[in-house]
Amino acid sequence: MRAVCYLALAGAAASVPRTPQQKLLVAALLMFLLHATAAAVGHRIVWYGRLLHLYLPFLVLAGVAALAGSRQPGRAGWVGLGGCLVGLASYGLFFVKYQQLAYPPEIIVKYRLNCLPASNLTYYESVRVAESLRFRPHGPHTAAPNCRQPTTNDADSLTVLVNFALLYPLTASACTPPPAFAPARVLVDTPYYRTFPAYEFEGLAPSERAESQRQKFRLRVLRLPRQ
Repeated sequence: MRAVCYLALAGAAASVPRTPQQKLLVAALLMFLLHATAAAVGHRIVWYGRLLHLYLPFLVLAGVAALAGSRQPGRAGWVGLGGCLVGLASYGLFFVKYQQLAYPPEIIVKYRLNCLPASNLTYYESVRVAESLRFRPHGPHTAAPNCRQPTTNDADSLTVLVNFALLYPLTASACTPPPAFAPARVLVDTPYYRTFPAYEFEGLAPSERAESQRQKFRLRVLRLPRQ
């Protein structure tokens, strides 16, 4: 997608619009730049993929026009191929990071945490949050459990849910150092889902996004023996 954008902008910069079709493409690209700048520089809006769909046909047409109008067709073909490879590599990196994410409701269902008594669950957050921001396995919005008789080991242990909450507000003064959970059996240890860059633009100021990247929060489920 980035490669298509670069090709489109190159095509607009390399030619002066003469025909109505060219003028339409240039106008669309200028609107795209204005919209993207408001997101990337002004932080006025979130740049969703569905917003890019509005401009995608114009970006593709402008990119094709830039390649087709080249005076060196052979080199233009290689540029087009290179752009496609850059786009595939960019999407591949995005996909790998996205696949590492896990969400509290999915973990609750997968490990049947809502089958455990509430007394066997405890919570820890890396940021001081309100009680209402926690994802509780026995909450009203949790899926109905498909329970089975817990093993003796599970029933006699304490399950620690780390960062099962919406970590907000995210400031340095609100962050708390993690305690030592040892000895503990680790059931889940993944990046906290809101550290994914696409999610950090939802409700976080630039300083909070920087703090999120610095802290590198984790979403964890630990099983501790009762004392």
